[in-house]
Amino acid sequence: MKTKILTLLSMAVFSLSACSYNKKPVESVNHSSHSIHKISSPQQYIEHMIPHHQEAVQSSEYVITRTDNQQLKLLLSKVITNQNKEIAIMKQWLQDWYNIDYQNNFQYTQMMGDLTKFQGKELDNTYIKDMIVHHQAALDISKSLLEIEGVPKELQSMSKNIIQTQTKEIQELNSLIKN
Repeated sequence: MKTKILTLLSMAVFSLSACSYNKKPVESVNHSSHSIHKISSPQQYIEHMIPHHQEAVQSSEYVITRTDNQQLKLLLSKVITNQNKEIAIMKQWLQDWYNIDYQNNFQYTQMMGDLTKFQGKELDNTYIKDMIVHHQAALDISKSLLEIEGVPKELQSMSKNIIQTQTKEIQELNSLIKN
């Protein structure tokens, strides 16, 4: 399992190369054992975070119907609800701010493993470990957004909320591993 986690950490690469702002490539930055991307614009952040959130929602919807762990079900429900709301808001911002109808045309490298290979506690634990890495990547890119000047206040607020919410969820996920 440690090998899988390290592999996932090293593969926590956001493929934003197709999502450009003024044709600038995304800058890849290596921090310890995983890579993050420094984004160059609010548009790039939104274009990445929509499919990133969609992946979290899809994997959470898969696990919520298969787990017996009530604590995990509560967390999954929060992830699904919160991230679906944020997806809808970000799609609207793409339209309002950049005149782009989101069509999922942006390259995104899946971070979550194939959960269909697992059942029971093994499914729960695989999801938990993968989601910790997934959430950490969202924290990293959200912090990167806050370093950019001219980010709309609404997006700054969402980014800060993502950092706060997903930091708490990582703590909850870590506590579920111990139980």
